[in-house]
Amino acid sequence: MKQLDDEARYFSAALLAEIAARGRGIQTELARLSGISPAFICDLKRGRSEGSPEKREALIKALGYPDYEGFIAKGRELENRRLRAGGVFRRSSGGKALDDKSRSHSRDSS
Repeated sequence: MKQLDDEARYFSAALLAEIAARGRGIQTELARLSGISPAFICDLKRGRSEGSPEKREALIKALGYPDYEGFIAKGRELENRRLRAGGVFRRSSGGKALDDKSRSHSRDSS
């Protein structure tokens, strides 16, 4: 699989966080508002596709962000935190984004 450029990686991190924070049904709503298929949105949030600048912009607008740069800055901060922590963001069984340390802690407390 092709590696994402930095901007696409930041976009993916921010999109994953936004979808996790907004909860169930948001991906379908984003698809409706942006005209982008739920499957492609999933590919974007998982980093399987970079998507065109136009598609990324449509999703950012559907999420209610006023500007592209602010959304990318959010993703950059999330990605930097992930790298400092030495973990990778994953999805828990409850649908929330967790880093590797949180995952091991949730297993220990089960």
